[in-house]
Amino acid sequence: MSNKRKEYFPSERDMVNVHEVITNAKVAFAVEKCIGGFNIVKYNLDDRQQALKNTITYKRIDTTKKDTPKNRVVYSTQNEAEEEIFNLYRQTADYYGLAKVS
Repeated sequence: MSNKRKEYFPSERDMVNVHEVITNAKVAFAVEKCIGGFNIVKYNLDDRQQALKNTITYKRIDTTKKDTPKNRVVYSTQNEAEEEIFNLYRQTADYYGLAKVS
C-alpha cells in the first residue's frame, strides 16, 4: 500500500479565478501550517497586491463565534487545504462575477 500524497492540480478555470480574484477583488487565500494540520487564511490586498496584515482572517468552524485557534477549521493534509483554497477562489470569483472560463 502506497503512502504517496495525492496531489491536486488546478484547472485552467481555477488559475483564472485566482488571477481575477487577486487582481479585481483584491482578496487572497493561503495555507498556513498549524498544530494538527493546516489552516486557511484569507486577507485583503492593497493596489500593489501586498497583503494588508490587519485584514487576516482564518476559516472558522463557527462564524458566529470569535476567531480562536480552537474555532479554526483544520485540514489534516496540505492537499485538502489547497483544494479548499481553489474552491474559495471559485466561490469568490462567482460572487463578484469574475469567472471568465467555464
